[in-house]
Amino acid sequence: MKQYKTILAAFLIALFSMQSASAGIGSSGAQFLQIGAGIRAISMGQAYAGYADGIDALYWNPAGIASLSKNMHLNINHAEYLADMSFDNFAFSAPLFGGTFGVSGAGLLSGDIDVTTVEDPDGTGDTYTANDFYTGLSYARNLTGKFAAGITVKLVNQNIAELSAFGWAMDIGAVYRTGLFNNLTLGFSVTNFGPDMRYTGDDIIFRTKVYQEETGQAEDVRAEYLTEEYQLPLKLQLGFAIDVINSEPKAGAGG
Repeated sequence: MKQYKTILAAFLIALFSMQSASAGIGSSGAQFLQIGAGIRAISMGQAYAGYADGIDALYWNPAGIASLSKNMHLNINHAEYLADMSFDNFAFSAPLFGGTFGVSGAGLLSGDIDVTTVEDPDGTGDTYTANDFYTGLSYARNLTGKFAAGITVKLVNQNIAELSAFGWAMDIGAVYRTGLFNNLTLGFSVTNFGPDMRYTGDDIIFRTKVYQEETGQAEDVRAEYLTEEYQLPLKLQLGFAIDVINSEPKAGAGG
């Protein structure tokens, strides 16, 4: 047990260090990664990171799916979001290699957006889309009867019109069920830890004239605007939960 307490402490120190190093440096993009999933999880807010015990844990704290080591689970959701957008997500888990394997994904979809210009403020007749996606692979395992750890590796894609940005991110977390004081459970997770992303694509490619000293003439060359890199929304979550009401029947009770 002592070694797992040491591991947990080391994880906390490392993750706090990562948060301190990354926080406050400009603004972050890919904000759709912070949209939660699961009615119960959303209603609990950040506290769900400490209670995570179901398929929705894939979006909050991957260690939580370690409790799903006996059966397969599947969850699919569709929600009408703001400004005629939609948010879709799915999560699947299955027992594997003594732990639990998970697959998750989400998409924030804009639908068709009219192209407008100064000359045609009501629309040119053309449309474009602005969609965000991610897909993640997870694995979690109970290291003891009380301590579980999990990890998720995600591929992230954002696109708008003819521009796209690709990247990857990692979620890592742990849950410790103390067995004390009304089943006190502690948990933490760090989500969306990964390298910066940058948009590329046809919409930032253009042709321009460059003067050539050798020939004394301007030559038509292909050029590209350099877009600025942006950070992913790194987030540290800490939570705890207790059973306020014990609904288990008392010994000897019966109908």
